[in-house]
Amino acid sequence: MSKKKNLQKYGIAIPSILLPKDKSKLKSWSVIACDQYTQDAAYWQNVENFVGDAPSSLHITLPEIYLNASDKNER
Repeated sequence: MSKKKNLQKYGIAIPSILLPKDKSKLKSWSVIACDQYTQDAAYWQNVENFVGDAPSSLHITLPEIYLNASDKNER
């Protein structure tokens, strides 16, 4: 039995991990939200300014501070 099939019988799969091809942009790709920043609007504004239009997980994340924001659908 192959390793892949052996893992599957336990409900385990090897994931595909997608990262930007240009490794120089990895600094803006990852976004880490610690509890200390969940309600810090200035922090999230700085992150948005830093990331800009670059590929970033920020673009697929809704920080907690924006859960009740009127523009949350655009975020």
